[in-house]
Amino acid sequence: MAILIPIKDGIRNYPPEITANLQEISGDFAIEKPLSINSPYSLHTESSHSIHIRKKEKITFNSKIITDFKNIASAQRNGIPQLWRNMEWSNEFFEFIYWLVGSSIPPEILEIHPPFNDYCSSFEQFLDIFKIFQKKFYGKYSDTKVFIENRCGTMYKDEDGKEGKFLLSTCNDILKFADILYNNSDIGLKIVLDYPQIFSAIIAEDKKISMDNLEGAVEEIKSFNKKIIKYRKVISGLHMWGKLKNKNGIWNAHAGNFDTFFSNNETLKYDFLRSVFDTFNDDIPRYFVPEVYLGSQKDLHSIIIDMEKEGFIFLSKICYKFYNYSFYGIKIPVNKIDNRESGFFEKDGWLIQFCFGEKDSKEYMDLYCSHRMTNDRHERIYEDGKSENLPALDYFDYGFNQNDTEDINNEKMKNKKNEVKDILTEKGFFPFPYTNDMINNINIYFKNNLYLSNKEFNREKPNAEFKKLPYGIYLGDLLDNKPHGKGALFYANGNVFEGDFVDGELSKGKEIFSNGSIFEGDFANGEPSKGKETFKSGNVYEGDLVDGKGHGKGKMTFANGDVYEGDFFEGNINGIGKKTYIDGKVEEGFWVNGIFFPNIKHENKIPQ
Repeated sequence: MAILIPIKDGIRNYPPEITANLQEISGDFAIEKPLSINSPYSLHTESSHSIHIRKKEKITFNSKIITDFKNIASAQRNGIPQLWRNMEWSNEFFEFIYWLVGSSIPPEILEIHPPFNDYCSSFEQFLDIFKIFQKKFYGKYSDTKVFIENRCGTMYKDEDGKEGKFLLSTCNDILKFADILYNNSDIGLKIVLDYPQIFSAIIAEDKKISMDNLEGAVEEIKSFNKKIIKYRKVISGLHMWGKLKNKNGIWNAHAGNFDTFFSNNETLKYDFLRSVFDTFNDDIPRYFVPEVYLGSQKDLHSIIIDMEKEGFIFLSKICYKFYNYSFYGIKIPVNKIDNRESGFFEKDGWLIQFCFGEKDSKEYMDLYCSHRMTNDRHERIYEDGKSENLPALDYFDYGFNQNDTEDINNEKMKNKKNEVKDILTEKGFFPFPYTNDMINNINIYFKNNLYLSNKEFNREKPNAEFKKLPYGIYLGDLLDNKPHGKGALFYANGNVFEGDFVDGELSKGKEIFSNGSIFEGDFANGEPSKGKETFKSGNVYEGDLVDGKGHGKGKMTFANGDVYEGDFFEGNINGIGKKTYIDGKVEEGFWVNGIFFPNIKHENKIPQ
């Protein structure tokens, strides 16, 4: 799935069913006082677009910067800041952020912008400057994520009076920088892709392409998306917005929606959106900002609806905290989180069960994780990302006291274990489910079993016990901590056995196979050895078995009424035998893999 975490930009709200718990806050150099924020936010820092100059306010730097951050104040041309001008600038930029955040909670995201290429000509040069900032920033705000956005278009002019170009602007720029980040994990920086800015960069490079003729641009972006897939782990956010042509034929950015952007060309619109969806259809949540602050509420909703039609999923911040929780790299399905739907699944040998609840007005998600190779884990994750460990069946504190007798400690352990079982049963975590095939077979079994129910052990059989074995789950009698007596064994492959156990081994009973076959009889070394097996096809075998297959003397009654009696070898009719057909015909003699050879004498033996 292509999963997005919505960020609110400006005053426009998402559709009612989508909650944006993160607000984008401006952090440009003209702000005169520190922030005062106590709710989650993304800090969008100076972009060098000189918005204040464009609005003719002629304000570039606040008084604090002019007096205290002289390297930042001096790094400008005609009032437009020169971001990442040098290492001194990088050092002061941290000091500016530290002043700006002040007593507020730290931002969840810090979004920065690239330098111009007339004074910073390479990514290597930029990263040398950025690392000065990175060291100080992560030393103070270790949990904040830092993203850099691609840019195109500015009022900045270089020394020759030409429009400045951002270092990170074109498709090739982005691919080159993504490759650097991908191969250098020590750089604390990810990319946020502003797709409309990419369109602008393509139009600036190719005069045959314009906002009125975007076919070529869409094709180029589709090509770019196929290449960026390799590096998508360093892409942590997306920006989308519309453009709207005014009555003078001028295209206004951050206004309108996808329909106005693509001049109501549905094919182009959905070609573009499908390409973006396919690129980020990797179940990794990414932050999303719909920059439509010059558009309407309706425009924002239109953008979201178009993206949802293509399969994008928008997570609330709470959902993201739950989804972002990773247990050995295993994540809970996003649709289950979004609907707060309890469930379970298997992955990499783990059985993961989960449910949702609320405590002290805070939502939480409970997880119970089981694996045959290690202890169970029982954990609660709260909506703020904090977690706590809860008691598990084979991992809990029962108040052991070395001064107590062994019997007293054992009784305390038994009582505590029963308490844990009760807690897990209430959550639906116990008895344990496994695969779909297994759970179906368990449900079938529980309808007809001797003494177990699907919620708790039958009171008539109080000694029935749960035990996790390397090959499945056992419910039944134990002796010396081994299955012994009556019980049921649920294999990880979906098979179910019920019957008698002796010293931990299957002895006599019935096994329901996940493929639909049923065997009743004797067992040896965990496999059927002599008895009756009814196949899903309707055929019935009675006789000897080795490794679970007919081998030796046996009888096969076919679903159509034909009957064979005689020798079997590795599950097939092989050797001397007699087959009586339903119409009365009889074939007696030598058989090879179910085929009768009438001319071979009976003294010939079964093939070896």
